[in-house]
Amino acid sequence: MSIIKFPWINICRLMLTPKKLIINKRTYIHQVRSFKELTINKLLDGELKFADDQWSLIRKELFDSGAGINEANVDCIIIDTCRESDNKNLGLNYVQHLIRNENKNLNLATVGKYFKLLYDSKKVLDSQEIEEVYRLYDEIRTKYPIVDAITAEYLILGLSLTERWRECVELLDMITITSSSHSASFSSIISAAFDHDEFKFGWELLSQMFPRLQPSQRAYDSFLKYCTRTSNNSRELEYVINKLFELWKANDVLAPSDVITAIVDLLVSTGEWVARKTSIGKDGTCEHCSQALKPLDLKPEDFQALSDLVLSKNLIGGDVYGKTTPEELKQFKKFVDSTKPYDVCIDGLNAAYTLSRTQKSSLGQELATVVEKFVSQNKKVFILGRKHMNKWSAKHMSYIRKHCYLFFANNLSQDDPFLLYATLASGINSYFVSRDLMRRHKFDLQDDKTRQLFRHWQISRQIFPTYVGTNFHRTLLLIYPPKYLPVAQKNSHGWHLPCSDDPDLKSPDLHIPKPPQTWICLRRN
Repeated sequence: MSIIKFPWINICRLMLTPKKLIINKRTYIHQVRSFKELTINKLLDGELKFADDQWSLIRKELFDSGAGINEANVDCIIIDTCRESDNKNLGLNYVQHLIRNENKNLNLATVGKYFKLLYDSKKVLDSQEIEEVYRLYDEIRTKYPIVDAITAEYLILGLSLTERWRECVELLDMITITSSSHSASFSSIISAAFDHDEFKFGWELLSQMFPRLQPSQRAYDSFLKYCTRTSNNSRELEYVINKLFELWKANDVLAPSDVITAIVDLLVSTGEWVARKTSIGKDGTCEHCSQALKPLDLKPEDFQALSDLVLSKNLIGGDVYGKTTPEELKQFKKFVDSTKPYDVCIDGLNAAYTLSRTQKSSLGQELATVVEKFVSQNKKVFILGRKHMNKWSAKHMSYIRKHCYLFFANNLSQDDPFLLYATLASGINSYFVSRDLMRRHKFDLQDDKTRQLFRHWQISRQIFPTYVGTNFHRTLLLIYPPKYLPVAQKNSHGWHLPCSDDPDLKSPDLHIPKPPQTWICLRRN
């Protein structure tokens, strides 16, 4: 057999010894940290006092360790090891030793990791560090006029710490050409803009982030410092902060609790506002001020527009052949159009497997239990299944057939578009039962307003099945949507702001399946 017919990794195995095989970063770090006698580990563990002349010894020890470390990767491994051990200063010292003492030409990966270390260290760069950032950046851009997305993000992190931060926008454009921009890229430029009192610049980028991305704590901190530094009175401060709240409201943003607390504390410090942590009752009433939040209702014309667009994009769109066959699609539409409207549409496979993760023999019983809940309420139920479900328990499948409208799709068909079609075709009052967050379908919609309409419809119409209790005594629980819109809301007295206790929240599915539990009731004195 010719060598070119081997998979890539097998070619590597033929050409390299096992110790030199390519392995991922965490494997390298684990191997390095496992050799406790290495000087770098003694430094990281506090067993040895650091001295500048130790770096040559450290590199030699790593080369001789048998961990597959060589001249090409040793710098990145040392930086990553310091970083993972939460000793960024030691990592910075190493890179600066290479630059200043050994006059070494750093490769692209090492420069990127150095810039990220500088950014994450949250230090103010001194003149020598700024000069080094400029030199390294200019050398890379001269050699590589266009860089990949990962390198571009690292360069943004380093350059955003300097007076040349505006040049980061060109790098951000490079990222969007090849991939989706990350929060770190946007946030670092936003932070730099606010730090340099360029409000309009920073605000435009902040607005572009939502709703797909969440700004970092650092970006919000820079925003608050800008507000404090430039506001001449409480009215000016309120105006700027209200702009942020309105931006959250328009994009269904659930901000971290620490961010909201810092912003609210700034308003309260003026003496003109009071704030209390609160919760929202099932009826949408604030437990503190008794004000009712706006209900989660779509206007009929908005629902119709959403329904038309989602159906055309997701089921009748150009990629239909990747999701089903023309014959199956025709059969499905004919079935639904002749039996709709339904009160409830259930993703049968999703619901059954969610409730019975281990025992496949009980899948039919689990689905029948869900169906029984709705049958007892005299609901008209549609179930989307797969053909292999015919092999499930005959007793339970007979019950399901008797009480539901059941359509079996081919085993390889994508079921989400079918479920969306059946639900939307049934009208504005129909619910669907699934634990699928429908992320792909949201992002298939290119228009921001339509994506928001889809989110609001999903929040108001999706029921999540789950069990509470133990395996010995379980109770089926159907989590219904809230009766109110779980986003920042403004009234004549002030704001109700939902909070996230997760500082690293990145998902846009912030209100599903449960609305936020913690809110801030902010009222004018």
